[in-house]
Amino acid sequence: MNTMGDNRFRSWLPHGFDFRGPWETRRQLELATRIRELLSGKGFQEVVPPTFDFARTFQLTNRSGVHSPLFELRGSAGDRLAVRSDLTVQVIKAAANGRVGSGFPARFAYLQPVFQDRDWGSGLAREYLQAGVEIIGEDGSGRVREVLELAVLCLQAAGVDCRVVYGDVRIVEAISATLPQKARPEFSTAFYNKDSAALKRLAARCELSQDMAKLLVELPFTFGGPDILPDLRDLARPLPALAPLIEEASAIANVIYDFSLVRELSYYTGPVFEAYLVGHNERIFTGGVYDDLFGEFADESKPACGFALNLTVLVENTEELNRGKES
Repeated sequence: MNTMGDNRFRSWLPHGFDFRGPWETRRQLELATRIRELLSGKGFQEVVPPTFDFARTFQLTNRSGVHSPLFELRGSAGDRLAVRSDLTVQVIKAAANGRVGSGFPARFAYLQPVFQDRDWGSGLAREYLQAGVEIIGEDGSGRVREVLELAVLCLQAAGVDCRVVYGDVRIVEAISATLPQKARPEFSTAFYNKDSAALKRLAARCELSQDMAKLLVELPFTFGGPDILPDLRDLARPLPALAPLIEEASAIANVIYDFSLVRELSYYTGPVFEAYLVGHNERIFTGGVYDDLFGEFADESKPACGFALNLTVLVENTEELNRGKES
């Protein structure tokens, strides 16, 4: 009989969960206070979504069919529930159903833990503290600049710098629409993974023109600062629908353009972005536009966008830096 597994609870924690010591707890509380004050000063009202919701609510984030990150359970009435894995869908759902007021445009903020099941050995946390905002009922490219600048301000309030990567789901969708239906899933995977060999095979199999094949194969590798915009415009010539999207992107300053950036949350419908702490490879915040999500919970649709900041990663990756400042 293996008693080791039975006794793990005495000294071990399940993978992906961790205990916060005094310093980390104090640092986390300090950051939370700063971010709350910043978001409140920008006109965002804080809300607290429930810890549990219907599993189908969170399944809207996982239409791709990959491994579900949900912790699911059955309620006493047999209803299928899940622990909160995504705050955006819950805030949009509450707004669509009048649970947080009925006036639009509306601006909400949150700062709560989320829970996502991850494979053992992945190194990914299964619980982390998330801060974020939702802007609902406001349209236009200005909202993207605003939420992106606000996310960066939150990191600056924590005393750290980041590198922001910017993409646009509509660019991937426009290219995908030129391909046969059965080839689109393969394209999306190869495009995101920057798999040039797979993209070349796909272009040949679909008998694409030389210019379209070039767009398909080279766009994932054409990334960088403003200096790559002329190359992007040149690549996009065979597909005129891409030109206005690239021009819209050019108005976003201080980012790395990478149009192979395809967020794994399936509700995004336009610009998307993510950021990394300078010197680290862990993603610190994500965000973008999800104009169709409101319509999943109501008979009408309203534009929406926002960002989510991982405070747990921020605390963990800045622990040594901030201890040095205090010593």
